[in-house]
Amino acid sequence: MLRTEHDAIRALLTALERFADGIRSGDEFSKDDLYDAISVLSDFADRCHTGKEETTLFPAMAKTTPGNAELVKRLAADHVLFREYIAAIRALLPRARTRAIRRRIAGRLRTYARLHKEHMRVVDEELLPQVHRLLPPAERERILEAFAHVEEREIGWGMKDAYVAIIHRLVETYRQ
Repeated sequence: MLRTEHDAIRALLTALERFADGIRSGDEFSKDDLYDAISVLSDFADRCHTGKEETTLFPAMAKTTPGNAELVKRLAADHVLFREYIAAIRALLPRARTRAIRRRIAGRLRTYARLHKEHMRVVDEELLPQVHRLLPPAERERILEAFAHVEEREIGWGMKDAYVAIIHRLVETYRQ
């Protein structure tokens, strides 16, 4: 489940890198598309996806080994940084009339995308492979059930598909 979400988020981040490149080169850009992307990142990627990690997966994995406890601590700190980036981008949007502000938005988008992709790589390659090795089947099942509750609580039943549709639209729009 998390890897599938990572794939969707990664595709959105790649589209945002292209979007940022267009801003840097002086192209006109759609504020609506950027607002949609920010909404997906804050609602789906943060509240829903990150909510699953922070409330369920990270606490379970932190108990497995001291190394995993450190890894989870670092990954949780990344989440705080990502929220700060999204808040900074959102705060700049109303002032995006000037080229200087648009360039700041583009720089923050690119940095956010790079950091978030690296974060997901670490989760995919370092943390998730250990889940099946270190957690018993009953604990893994409990985590999956908790994921469903987090998703429904944070974004509502069926909303994940709506966010994925927005991601697909943005990926198609900003395909090179």
